[in-house]
Amino acid sequence: MNRSGVAGLMLVPFFLVLLVPPVVSVAAAHFAQSFVVKYVILAAFAALSVGLYALLVPLQGRSLERRERDILEAVTGKGGDEDSQIIG
Repeated sequence: MNRSGVAGLMLVPFFLVLLVPPVVSVAAAHFAQSFVVKYVILAAFAALSVGLYALLVPLQGRSLERRERDILEAVTGKGGDEDSQIIG
């Protein structure tokens, strides 16, 4: 199996995990017989998602900046001091 096939295969469990929060909220609403419960749980999952996003974006940005700096140094053959204006 090639790389894209493996990546596609790895998406299946990822999508199954993404289905868990809506299923949990619908099941809770069904057992509680309340739409309010369903929407409160959905709102809690949405807040959790936004919180995780807020935590992960700066980490991903720093990692990307490091990689870009390494590529720039490899291409130009210079250290990071001379190129500080380019990267920010």
